Amino acid sequence: NMGIGVAVTSYRDDLTIGIFADPDLCPDISAFAAALDAQFEAHL
Repeated sequence: NMGIGVAVTSYRDDLTIGIFADPDLCPDISAFAAALDAQFEAHL
């Protein structure tokens, strides 16, 4: 079983990140997504 998966794609100056998670294994996935977003914003 996979608790969390992250996919990243880049096309024509556009970066897309997808996150999927098993809520039983990663109940706080929204906190992970928010932290990831904050780190990207800090580096822009």
